[in-house]
Amino acid sequence: MTRFSTFVGLALLASFFTLGCGGGAPRKATPPDQSRSRGTQRDMFQIRGTVDEWHEAPLIKDGLQRLGGVESIEQDNTTGRYVVVYNPQRTSRDAIRRKIIEIGKEQGRHFDPIFDDR
Repeated sequence: MTRFSTFVGLALLASFFTLGCGGGAPRKATPPDQSRSRGTQRDMFQIRGTVDEWHEAPLIKDGLQRLGGVESIEQDNTTGRYVVVYNPQRTSRDAIRRKIIEIGKEQGRHFDPIFDDR
């Protein structure tokens, strides 16, 4: 080994020990039932007339995923109800409703979501 490569190797080793390798112990995963404590909200809604329309669910899901603050959107295929999890500091139930209406207008349909009361 040359003197230069030995110096570079020792410098890298020293920087590794000085700076660390990632900031300590790994963080624990948050269980799904504790997601509300992280500031998320979960709402259920249905859109009348779209239960049997298999091709509209992906359009609604994709459109809502692009809305800032929506973390997840799922549909129960048996009831047609959607479950949306979102950050209320970044979006609101009313913004989600407006986005669904907009998606319906783009498809030439009238989508008016009916949210379940909590």
